Amino acid sequence: MIGIRRLRWLGTCRRHAACLVTWLVAGLTVLTMAGCGDDDETKAVIPLGPPSLSVVFPSDGACVMFHDDEVPAVRVRIEAQNWLLRPIGYCGETYSQCGHAVFFVDGNEMIRSASLVTDVPFEKLSSPTGKHHLRVELRNDDDVVVLDRMKEPLEAEVSIEAVEAGQACP
Repeated sequence: MIGIRRLRWLGTCRRHAACLVTWLVAGLTVLTMAGCGDDDETKAVIPLGPPSLSVVFPSDGACVMFHDDEVPAVRVRIEAQNWLLRPIGYCGETYSQCGHAVFFVDGNEMIRSASLVTDVPFEKLSSPTGKHHLRVELRNDDDVVVLDRMKEPLEAEVSIEAVEAGQACP
């Protein structure tokens, strides 16, 4: 008789354990699905306030060495506040403070970018090494230069001296 009671209890316990495991697996599956998203998915935060722009690297007056590549280039890091930095054609009518950066060296347009870090090529210049003036502008999807709070073109500028890879700065 004790053996039968144990078997009944064991059967009930197994059913409860199976139900509990089923519910746990179902719950974890739902939580996992709710927490997943596409890696390419980005949520744009609508900027508030007037946009601002600065060149973080290189600093004004810095001596920079070209990357050891076929094309002489300087890595530039910018900071854009209250601005969605996105590729041309992304912003449309939806985002008013959205667009790309345009990089100039000595007044010559070098590259357009939607990245905070950009390798700016110097190959178009007649003399890539030496002293140069680097300017960055923010532009909207219509390729119009954005204005700051003073209604001036939103741009950041630094003067640099560029040297070949492996050379020392003067």
